[in-house]
Amino acid sequence: MDVLSFGDVPWFGVFVATVAMFVVGAAWFHARTLGPAWLRLVGLSAEDQREQPGYKYGTFAVVALATSILLAMLMSQLIVTSVVGGALFAAVLGAVFRLGNQFFHNAFEMRPLSLTLLNGLHDVAAMAAAGAVLGAFL
Repeated sequence: MDVLSFGDVPWFGVFVATVAMFVVGAAWFHARTLGPAWLRLVGLSAEDQREQPGYKYGTFAVVALATSILLAMLMSQLIVTSVVGGALFAAVLGAVFRLGNQFFHNAFEMRPLSLTLLNGLHDVAAMAAAGAVLGAFL
């Protein structure tokens, strides 16, 4: 199995999956959803978030793109080729690697469990959305 092959990557699907991750983040952290709770938990204000938008969104774009590419490569090689299968596969990866990582770091940083769950479950939802999109393209 050649897992690091780019040959079967649906590049337009990767682009759409990356955008889907942005959409999930925008909805998750919106001022009318979980945004105010997140700001309170991390000790920031809405004004603080307006600083350096290029750096923040640029970083997110690179990570979302890398995540979408790797998901596409794994899903292609493991023959995960449906919307539901893609969403479940990516959600499990997100829960283990992203949410798990949040628990690990936040425990040592003594951050609140609510922040760990808010950030980690966002990652799971964003990855599930990307997996669903990619499942439609594979």
